[in-house]
Amino acid sequence: MVAVVVAVVVSLVRDSLDPAWTVVQWYPPSRFADETSLLAVLGGLLLVGAVNSWMFWQVLQGPADAAPLPRRALWLR
Repeated sequence: MVAVVVAVVVSLVRDSLDPAWTVVQWYPPSRFADETSLLAVLGGLLLVGAVNSWMFWQVLQGPADAAPLPRRALWLR
């Protein structure tokens, strides 16, 4: 999420979508992205970046600590 926020700030300073779009979407922006409002696109990219960050956190966090399985469940496995 930190990389997304930094890329959005850099995009605002440079007045270009390239840094934020590349960090969030992982490919350069299309020519149609330049036709819309910069702030609207950056807001959307910030939202998508937040969802991506949450998703990666959930995947890379690892399994939660669970209670040991009962003997019957172990036998069924």
